[in-house]
Amino acid sequence: MTTRIRAILPGLLVTLVTAACADPSADPSADGDVAPDADAADAALDGDPGEGVVAGCGDRVDGTPCDDGNVCTVDDACSSGVCVGGTSLDCGFKACHETGCDPVSGCFDVQNDGVGCALGCFADATCVAGACVPDPASKQPCAPPTAAELEADPCLLRWECSSGSGECDHPIFKLPGEECDIDQDYCSIDRCDERGSCVDANEVRDCGPGGNNPAYDPCYTYVCAIKGCQRRFFVPGNSCNDNNPCTVTDRCVAAGDGLPERCAGTPLPVDDGNPCTEDGCELSGTAVFHRPLPEGVACIPGDPCSEAGACDSAGHCVPSEACECYADADCATDACTVGRSCVDHACTAGTPRVCDDGDVCNGAETCDGASGCVAGTPLECAVAGECVNAGCDAVDGCTASDAADGEGCEDGDVCTVGDTCSGAQCVPGAACGEVGGVCTPTGCAVITRLVALRTVAAARRPAPQDDGGWLLLTPTVGTPPAAASTALRVRFGVLIARPTFPSSSP
Repeated sequence: MTTRIRAILPGLLVTLVTAACADPSADPSADGDVAPDADAADAALDGDPGEGVVAGCGDRVDGTPCDDGNVCTVDDACSSGVCVGGTSLDCGFKACHETGCDPVSGCFDVQNDGVGCALGCFADATCVAGACVPDPASKQPCAPPTAAELEADPCLLRWECSSGSGECDHPIFKLPGEECDIDQDYCSIDRCDERGSCVDANEVRDCGPGGNNPAYDPCYTYVCAIKGCQRRFFVPGNSCNDNNPCTVTDRCVAAGDGLPERCAGTPLPVDDGNPCTEDGCELSGTAVFHRPLPEGVACIPGDPCSEAGACDSAGHCVPSEACECYADADCATDACTVGRSCVDHACTAGTPRVCDDGDVCNGAETCDGASGCVAGTPLECAVAGECVNAGCDAVDGCTASDAADGEGCEDGDVCTVGDTCSGAQCVPGAACGEVGGVCTPTGCAVITRLVALRTVAAARRPAPQDDGGWLLLTPTVGTPPAAASTALRVRFGVLIARPTFPSSSP
């Protein structure tokens, strides 16, 4: 439309000028001056894109659409008889293209090859054939989200590079369940959902211990406010951590002695009792340290033989005086130990003296050149009888004493049981038969159960045991001995009597 109007514009101007000259009454001025209209027309014809005057605006109402003769403006309108250009034409923007608007021809787009261009994922890129081509070696991490982006999407975690565009336009969201904020209310917890949207989690923030208060201090109580957890009251005595490795049993301490409320602990003990070390505690490293003092520093060794000493390079206090020891009467020569004290040491080699401890029961002690005083051979005191106890006295040697009456003994008779001492004599106990037993060459055997014999096996004893004695067969089942009518005996291994069992016996 603009081109067409520009083509007929000269004709209109000629017509308007002719009409003005032919009819002076058509000119609103008394002298027929047409300069305002002519000047406006000239302004339109000279290519000025601003406020050119075109035919037809004249006395039209302000706001009437018109054309200012500049294709780079749209929505032109009359204002006080002048056609005023409207909004500038948007010709768009394209990377690697030079775009703009010509007042006559309108928008233009020219490729701008060879110049640098910008892609968010790459540090270097060049325009080629109208496209921005990146240098693959210049790939770079995407910039973090801006404050405006985070405000618009609280669940946005970061941007990643899009392989299609080369721009950092691929959003990565927080994991579902992570905190976000959409209502600016700290006490109302919002969380990200599976779609990356921040939604109300219907949770109330816990500002106390174990809650989700990042600024929690165990020395204070807290309340939740719209802008965050607010600290209220100090609680002395609560357990805390002063973050000092050189203290233990940290506790909340009330203000006092010019110090504020605080968490404080008891200093670690650092003194190792060594006069040749510098003891202390560091806030880093292994905390407690014991560093050797310089060699030659004076020290007190705590040695009974030397009151003074000097530190060596290893941090030991070395006594400056030798230890003087003397010989004892027990043949041992006293000497200084590593601990710098006098103790009994080994005898002098070849010393034949006896080092008696005054106890005859452990024998006569002798002196040994390597190990000192060696114990002798202990006395062996023989037993004088079954009812006499042997002993040893450190001075008198072996002793004998009567056993207490009733103490068990052995009278030498295998066919008696329960022998006891009485008046230093062993008194026989009950005969074997009296306790329901049978005397054998090896002792008294008591029948505890009888057995019904189904077969009889004659078994001779080996020759050394064939002494003609009676051998008791110990039954395995049945009734006590009183239930049998005949004693069960074997002579030389041959059954000579068979028991008779009551009818109730199995």
